[in-house]
Amino acid sequence: FYLKDSPLMRALQGAPPEPPTNYVVRTTEGHQRVIQAEAIPLQKNDQQVLEVLGVFRDITDEYREELFSSVLRSLAHICVRTGDVARIIGDILALLQATLHITSSGVTIRDPERPGFAKILGIILDGQLHQDVSHELVRRIEQLPIHPDSSMPSLQVIASGQEQWNIVPLSQETGFIEENYHAVIQSAAILQLRNNKGVFGALSLGFNQSNIWWWDEQDKQFLQAVADEIGTVLQREQLFAETQRLALFDPLTGLRNHRAMQRHLSQALGEAAQAQTTLGAIMLDVDHFRHFNETYGHDVGDAALRAVATAIQSASRSGDIAARYGGEEFTVILPQAEATITATVAERIRAAIAEQRIAVEGQPEGVPVTASLGFAIFPDHAASGPELLKAADVALYAAKHLGRNRVEPFRPELVSASGDQQATLAA
Repeated sequence: FYLKDSPLMRALQGAPPEPPTNYVVRTTEGHQRVIQAEAIPLQKNDQQVLEVLGVFRDITDEYREELFSSVLRSLAHICVRTGDVARIIGDILALLQATLHITSSGVTIRDPERPGFAKILGIILDGQLHQDVSHELVRRIEQLPIHPDSSMPSLQVIASGQEQWNIVPLSQETGFIEENYHAVIQSAAILQLRNNKGVFGALSLGFNQSNIWWWDEQDKQFLQAVADEIGTVLQREQLFAETQRLALFDPLTGLRNHRAMQRHLSQALGEAAQAQTTLGAIMLDVDHFRHFNETYGHDVGDAALRAVATAIQSASRSGDIAARYGGEEFTVILPQAEATITATVAERIRAAIAEQRIAVEGQPEGVPVTASLGFAIFPDHAASGPELLKAADVALYAAKHLGRNRVEPFRPELVSASGDQQATLAA
């Protein structure tokens, strides 16, 4: 405190009074303390301050309490937002970096699409936020399995459920530090992200030599509170996403439900009308499904519907929208598809379904399942969504009337015969 740029020296040199200045010092035991220094001039002559009283106070506890409260308040403002999870996590990491002077930080969770592996939601390295797999370290982490003996501390914590508090320099071999990473990490905390099912992720915080952290119980409780806030945000967003998924997808087959199909159909029709392109619609009905259920039971019937859904997805184009229309009926919307393309896709779907074999006890080879399909084209056969589905449905009943396990296009002459066909099939 008696250096040239200290408050005491500036006061002796006649500088104007300054507010108290905070300094972070390290004790001989390696602990950090926050010391507040204030210089009070005592004796002056006309030209010079002759004496200065230096007042030093250990305000570590006050400083921590104020800092922690400020961070948690700011964190709460970020966490109440909804929508873009990546942006929320990025803002949280930026807040921690700015307020806690963190060198590196990251949020890692179990990847719901790759059991046993992790997904990076955000990571700050050398002051830069990375939220895509283009960064080498992000790719490295996401390629490693979650395991207690992993070389990545964050994956160890996810696997074991035990937080880590490292106060010794981390080695290059941990994989936590890159060779080109300028601010070498000297201290790190890796904390669990928890939901009602247990540990699902980890918050990693790293500090370099100039901002090495102290690991008292108060600090640990604060950082775990930060991790718990992040865990709550992610759990909320996961529940929100799951609710949306359940609202738009059929739980048995995983295809879009009737509501979602109508939404996509309306949007696709609007785009087709604006671009003056065609749009195909396929209606599909599993043959003799009531008899199938009565013969083999509803569990086997459900398995058959799942197999049909899988076949539809595998045979459709990447941009097509497949949905469960209801019961054993399915719909496929084909953007920018005229009659030839729609017929080709429909036949491919029919053949893929016919190749399925449904497991049934006592029948080693399984039992086959087939479907009848009809299709129609916008604007050739209809001017609206309901008309397009009705036209495809008329073609579907023609396929069933003509022997099932086949594809039929819509033809105007089918309209007058459709009522008789449906009555015959129902009987």
